[in-house]
Amino acid sequence: MNSKVRGSLLLKVSAGLLLAGWLIAGCVGVTPMAPFNQTITATATQTPTPRPTDTPLPSPTPVASTTPTPTVTLAPTPTRDPSLPRFPTPEFGENTYVKPGGFSFRNLIGYEIRMHENQVTIFNEDTDFAVSLSGFTAREYGSLERVIIGLLDNISKSFTTFTAEPIFPNPVDGHDGVAAIVHGELRGENVSGLVVVLAPDDKQLFYAIAMIPDTPEGSVWQVDGWPVMDAVLSSLEFFPPTGE
Repeated sequence: MNSKVRGSLLLKVSAGLLLAGWLIAGCVGVTPMAPFNQTITATATQTPTPRPTDTPLPSPTPVASTTPTPTVTLAPTPTRDPSLPRFPTPEFGENTYVKPGGFSFRNLIGYEIRMHENQVTIFNEDTDFAVSLSGFTAREYGSLERVIIGLLDNISKSFTTFTAEPIFPNPVDGHDGVAAIVHGELRGENVSGLVVVLAPDDKQLFYAIAMIPDTPEGSVWQVDGWPVMDAVLSSLEFFPPTGE
């Protein structure tokens, strides 16, 4: 598949992932979000009511509750043929402000930008790399782990196969954040990438989703994708969304 065809594919994919993020953001604090690939069962613990002729029974010892984590399939650490072409080192251009999303970022030279309200897609058809950024005003959302589990669940529904590595802390510019590396088959193409959830404040959420096609030799996310994503994330600044 040539570069421009794959670039168009990733642009469509990126738009779909942004939609998934928008749907999650719309129901944060209202609809519980269950972890993907995991069935949660819970049994209520009740203190037995003694009968008049019975000796009262002791109440069961409460069991500490834990936050459920997703069941994931770990992908092996990829290796890459050093003779293959490498992505160019990211270079910054001007700042772009996404006022409805409450964030700004610096353009990457050689990348195109498409904006729609609180969402923006950054892509390069020559390198087949796409990043989706979106900011939201959020209601009560619990924890960032809960939010990213719900986002991963929604994203996985667009994939034929989908795995996510363990969630890890990923703060940006002093703001709390979590992330997960993902792999899967999307519309006939094997891709890898990163899903990031940040909390600029207690009423604002931000999502960054990056995808890059795998090569015949395997995933190139670690070598080529991550430096570009790091450049984008390092340029972020946040402010209250304006609603404009």
